[in-house]
Amino acid sequence: MRFADLIFRGGNRKKVTDIKGDIVISSIGGLGDLMIQLPLLDALYRHYIDVGNRVKVVLRPNHTGVAELMGWEYMAFESPATIRVRCGTGAALKELFRRLFSRKSERVDWWIDLTGNVMNNLIIRGCYTRNLVASGLRGGGGVTSVRLPDDFYWNMDYRMDEWRKFFGLSYCDPEVLKKRFSPEELKTGDEILLVVSTPCRWRNWPLDHFIEVVKHFPECKFAVSGFRGELPAEDLAKLDELLKFANVTSLLDGLPLRELILRVARSRMVITPDTSIAHIANRFERPGVVIFGPVDSAKWHSFSGRLTLLKEHDCPLFPCVQWQCGFEDNWCMRRITPDRVITAMRDIMEREMAQ
Repeated sequence: MRFADLIFRGGNRKKVTDIKGDIVISSIGGLGDLMIQLPLLDALYRHYIDVGNRVKVVLRPNHTGVAELMGWEYMAFESPATIRVRCGTGAALKELFRRLFSRKSERVDWWIDLTGNVMNNLIIRGCYTRNLVASGLRGGGGVTSVRLPDDFYWNMDYRMDEWRKFFGLSYCDPEVLKKRFSPEELKTGDEILLVVSTPCRWRNWPLDHFIEVVKHFPECKFAVSGFRGELPAEDLAKLDELLKFANVTSLLDGLPLRELILRVARSRMVITPDTSIAHIANRFERPGVVIFGPVDSAKWHSFSGRLTLLKEHDCPLFPCVQWQCGFEDNWCMRRITPDRVITAMRDIMEREMAQ
């Protein structure tokens, strides 16, 4: 039991049928989480508006472009949980206490949070509402008024379907984002998107492996996506080597969110670790290769999409915390060789030619 659970005792005091009034629905984790949750979030938003409630969606500031695409009324919110990842524990605690003791917090009747961690639950319940619907999977279950059903071992698609049933929704449209674009905008191009960085160094696929892939397909066009700042300094020379190939263009260091989504949606295929790009590709049924090492693919890979799964899960520390590696000399992501990815890419190209 966590400290927050001792402060606010007694989850599940109300039912989801009691939800009415001013309602907030939030997804304030990573962009990948938002892509996973998007059909459910949109269905909840439209359901509660249709029955006469006032509803806003809360997203991280750099994700509000999704709300604009979807036509939601929204506001931006940076969670201390994500501040901790970007700026450290000290900055996160400072923001936590600022919110807890702020007099400017706007109260709402109900807040449904699809992110689910102890820090978010504590802030939302302490600052914004008496009625919180959220998961307690990462702590803070006792902070909630209604606790979403959850289990550590659930696959993400199964979790979303269980939550849909919990809220009494008959259907969540998996193509709801795709339908925001015209057929002309979604015409498939010839670009293969390579994702070279994640916030976790040990979740990245080695850059020299990407170089081998590009060398093997000189006739293909590649675009490199990611952030230089997410790569260790010793990898930057390899990144520059990758970008020198004549058939490689750079999309590094951020595109406007709508443009990024369209680049993924129009791509020939994506080659990526477990990132938001993989989840965007699934929303648009794009093929590609998703590479899993320290992350548990049984939980975070969508088996209903068109991405080929390559994994290396035989490390004794698997699944690990990702922020450090106890077996650097035998790093799991390095053991997923370029040959395996090249074979998977050729299979995709052959299916493409057969269509």
